Amino acid sequence: MAIITKRRKAYSVIYQKADNNGVLRQVWETFYDYQSALKRKEEIENDGVDAPMQVDRETKIIYFLHQYASKIGINQWSTNYYERNMGIINNYLSMVLKKKKIKDIQPDFGEKIIAELKKTPAIGKRNQPRNKYIPDSMLYNSYNLLKSTFDYLVFEGMIQYNPFHGNEIPSVKSVRQSNDWNLDYVGHLFENIYDVRLFIFMHIMFSTGMNISEVSSLSWNDIHISDELMETDSCYICSNKLLKRLNKNTVAQMNPKRIIKQFKADGFNDTNTSLTLLYKDIPEKKLHIHKEIALLLRIWKENQKNYMTNENPYDLVITLINGKPCDDRNMTKLYHKARSEASLSNLTLVKFKYYSQKTHKKDDITNADYYYSTLEKPLTLPKQKVNKIHAMKLNNKKINDKIKISITRAKNSQDVNFLIQQLQNNSELRQQLIEQLKAKQ
Repeated sequence: MAIITKRRKAYSVIYQKADNNGVLRQVWETFYDYQSALKRKEEIENDGVDAPMQVDRETKIIYFLHQYASKIGINQWSTNYYERNMGIINNYLSMVLKKKKIKDIQPDFGEKIIAELKKTPAIGKRNQPRNKYIPDSMLYNSYNLLKSTFDYLVFEGMIQYNPFHGNEIPSVKSVRQSNDWNLDYVGHLFENIYDVRLFIFMHIMFSTGMNISEVSSLSWNDIHISDELMETDSCYICSNKLLKRLNKNTVAQMNPKRIIKQFKADGFNDTNTSLTLLYKDIPEKKLHIHKEIALLLRIWKENQKNYMTNENPYDLVITLINGKPCDDRNMTKLYHKARSEASLSNLTLVKFKYYSQKTHKKDDITNADYYYSTLEKPLTLPKQKVNKIHAMKLNNKKINDKIKISITRAKNSQDVNFLIQQLQNNSELRQQLIEQLKAKQ
């Protein structure tokens, strides 16, 4: 049994499929026209979820690509490649292939499709400037995807030759150059970070060279900063997890043992993607963290609850104010804001990470080693510039916690006067409670 749901311009076929352990898991397959979604639904219901490729010369090319991705690609491509190729199919190839069928493939088919792709409007990314047309890197990836998948049609005898062979597209690097990092820029950036989460995040990244998805997934049991390790500057982080926003169909195809938690989205929940905490598919790696970062993390661990309104069930090192994890979108947005306030234009996070691990010009150590060895004073948490909404949430939490403690004690003693006495003795709590009551009138 399968159902079709519509979200904006996309149609999702939703069904259940048993994993390697026999546990039924929900699978989402997205199509950009209703007829393709309906055809896939009928295929699942009539032939089963593991039906072989059903392609003939009357098949729409875009539907063939969907079949190839879900039946062949999912077993050959990595998770990142699968996500990228599905994005290419849905966002770009669906726009140029439209209703074209395999029988429509002519000798100049490849040349025409590439020409149309070059004029296709770009799909913008969050917190990044939008290009007018498809980026060169995405055009190159689209070409490689089409060339590899059309080899299947040649092998099956549906076309005589692959029209994308011979139409080589050079992988053109962007002409826009970003500035290079130096230690003065690094120090200036850290001085202008006021968000404590970004401050912790950037120092971990600079010290270890970890990427966004690795740092965002860290839990406190991954951090090893004992006194014994501190004495020999041998503190380290075990990196074995990732925090990624993945298509639900991709998650459903994974080994369930890799999935730690799929987080539910706030607000608009009708989405095909899910923020997922998962184990890596490669062995964990141990990364040294500088003593200065270890001391900073100790301070942060003691103070983390003061910056949250809810619990932290997965004991994450970095979370949002509501206890949910910070993903790449949150961190990128915070970084761009801090970079702007520090007047450090065109300095990218990717180059920041790589610069930290490069060898310093004067000494045979990394830039990160040199930076932390030359700090004049210990690292401390930055003074927060908290906006009014977050400040109210945090203050409300503190007031509510104090009142809950007082109420619990009053119930245990069965004496309401005890609660009144608590309010009389605590002028700060009494004043805050009065202000809250006035605000609600």
